[in-house]
Amino acid sequence: MIDYLRHMETARLALAQSAELQAASLRLIREAETALQEALQNALSTPLEDSLKSTAPICAHRRAHRPGRPAKIDSDPELQAFIRARIDRHTFIEIADAVAKAFPEDRRVGKSAIHDWFKRS
Repeated sequence: MIDYLRHMETARLALAQSAELQAASLRLIREAETALQEALQNALSTPLEDSLKSTAPICAHRRAHRPGRPAKIDSDPELQAFIRARIDRHTFIEIADAVAKAFPEDRRVGKSAIHDWFKRS
Protein backbone atom coordinates (compact mmCIF):
# COMPACT_ATOMS: atom_id res chain seq x y z
CA MET A 1 0.00 0.00 0.00
CA ILE A 2 2.87 2.39 0.77
CA ASP A 3 4.41 1.77 -2.71
CA TYR A 4 1.04 2.47 -4.28
CA LEU A 5 0.76 5.84 -2.48
CA ARG A 6 4.35 6.75 -3.37
CA HIS A 7 3.68 6.00 -7.06
CA MET A 8 0.47 8.01 -6.97
CA GLU A 9 2.27 11.00 -5.46
CA THR A 10 5.05 10.74 -8.08
CA ALA A 11 2.47 10.60 -10.87
CA ARG A 12 0.59 13.59 -9.42
CA LEU A 13 3.84 15.65 -9.26
CA ALA A 14 4.75 14.66 -12.81
CA LEU A 15 1.30 15.70 -14.02
CA ALA A 16 1.57 19.06 -12.23
CA GLN A 17 5.02 19.71 -13.75
CA SER A 18 3.71 18.75 -17.17
CA ALA A 19 0.86 21.27 -16.84
CA GLU A 20 3.32 24.00 -15.80
CA LEU A 21 5.56 23.24 -18.79
CA GLN A 22 2.58 23.29 -21.13
CA ALA A 23 1.47 26.69 -19.80
CA ALA A 24 5.01 28.09 -20.17
CA SER A 25 5.17 26.72 -23.70
CA LEU A 26 1.88 28.40 -24.62
CA ARG A 27 3.13 31.73 -23.17
CA LEU A 28 6.30 31.50 -25.27
CA ILE A 29 4.29 30.74 -28.40
CA ARG A 30 2.03 33.76 -27.79
CA GLU A 31 5.06 36.03 -27.18
CA ALA A 32 6.72 34.80 -30.38
CA GLU A 33 3.53 35.39 -32.38
CA THR A 34 3.22 38.91 -30.96
CA ALA A 35 6.86 39.72 -31.75
CA LEU A 36 6.43 38.37 -35.28
CA GLN A 37 3.30 40.48 -35.85
CA GLU A 38 5.08 43.62 -34.56
CA ALA A 39 8.09 42.97 -36.80
CA LEU A 40 5.82 42.48 -39.79
CA GLN A 41 3.90 45.69 -39.06
CA ASN A 42 7.17 47.63 -38.69
CA ALA A 43 8.49 46.21 -41.94
CA LEU A 44 5.32 47.19 -43.77
CA SER A 45 5.25 50.69 -42.30
CA THR A 46 8.92 51.42 -43.12
CA PRO A 47 9.22 53.31 -46.40
CA LEU A 48 10.68 51.21 -49.20
CA GLU A 49 13.25 53.87 -50.13
CA ASP A 50 14.92 53.66 -46.71
CA SER A 51 15.42 49.91 -46.98
CA LEU A 52 16.87 50.19 -50.51
CA LYS A 53 19.46 52.84 -49.71
CA SER A 54 22.94 51.47 -50.21
CA THR A 55 26.08 52.59 -48.47
CA ALA A 56 28.19 51.53 -51.45
CA PRO A 57 29.46 54.38 -53.60
CA ILE A 58 27.88 54.70 -57.03
CA CYS A 59 30.50 53.85 -59.61
CA ALA A 60 30.40 54.63 -63.31
CA HIS A 61 29.55 51.00 -64.07
CA ARG A 62 26.37 51.12 -62.00
CA ARG A 63 25.56 54.66 -63.09
CA ALA A 64 25.54 53.43 -66.70
CA HIS A 65 23.09 50.66 -65.65
CA ARG A 66 25.40 47.98 -66.98
CA PRO A 67 24.66 44.46 -65.77
CA GLY A 68 27.14 42.31 -63.91
CA ARG A 69 30.37 43.45 -62.38
CA PRO A 70 32.87 45.83 -64.00
CA ALA A 71 35.53 44.39 -66.29
CA LYS A 72 38.89 43.54 -64.69
CA ILE A 73 40.68 45.97 -66.98
CA ASP A 74 38.34 48.84 -66.03
CA SER A 75 38.87 48.07 -62.33
CA ASP A 76 42.68 47.76 -62.45
CA PRO A 77 44.56 50.95 -63.46
CA GLU A 78 47.92 49.17 -63.53
CA LEU A 79 46.62 46.47 -65.86
CA GLN A 80 44.97 49.14 -68.00
CA ALA A 81 48.24 51.08 -68.34
CA PHE A 82 50.10 47.85 -69.16
CA ILE A 83 47.67 47.07 -71.98
CA ARG A 84 47.59 50.66 -73.29
CA ALA A 85 51.39 50.64 -73.58
CA ARG A 86 51.25 47.60 -75.88
CA ILE A 87 47.97 48.01 -77.76
CA ASP A 88 49.48 49.80 -80.78
CA ARG A 89 52.37 47.41 -81.35
CA HIS A 90 51.11 43.94 -80.39
CA THR A 91 48.22 41.63 -81.22
CA PHE A 92 45.60 40.82 -78.62
CA ILE A 93 47.10 37.34 -78.23
CA GLU A 94 50.58 38.78 -77.62
CA ILE A 95 49.20 41.23 -75.07
CA ALA A 96 47.31 38.43 -73.28
CA ASP A 97 50.55 36.39 -73.13
CA ALA A 98 52.44 39.40 -71.74
CA VAL A 99 49.73 39.97 -69.11
CA ALA A 100 49.93 36.30 -68.11
CA LYS A 101 53.68 36.62 -67.56
CA ALA A 102 53.55 39.96 -65.73
CA PHE A 103 50.47 39.64 -63.48
CA PRO A 104 49.27 37.10 -60.90
CA GLU A 105 46.52 34.71 -61.92
CA ASP A 106 43.63 36.65 -60.38
CA ARG A 107 44.54 39.78 -62.41
CA ARG A 108 45.05 38.07 -65.78
CA VAL A 109 42.79 38.68 -68.76
CA GLY A 110 42.51 36.91 -72.09
CA LYS A 111 42.54 38.16 -75.65
CA SER A 112 38.73 38.40 -75.81
CA ALA A 113 38.57 40.58 -72.71
CA ILE A 114 41.32 42.81 -74.10
CA HIS A 115 39.51 43.04 -77.45
CA ASP A 116 36.17 43.90 -75.78
CA TRP A 117 37.83 46.53 -73.60
CA PHE A 118 39.63 48.03 -76.59
CA LYS A 119 36.38 48.29 -78.57
CA ARG A 120 34.65 50.07 -75.65
CA SER A 121 37.50 52.50 -75.06
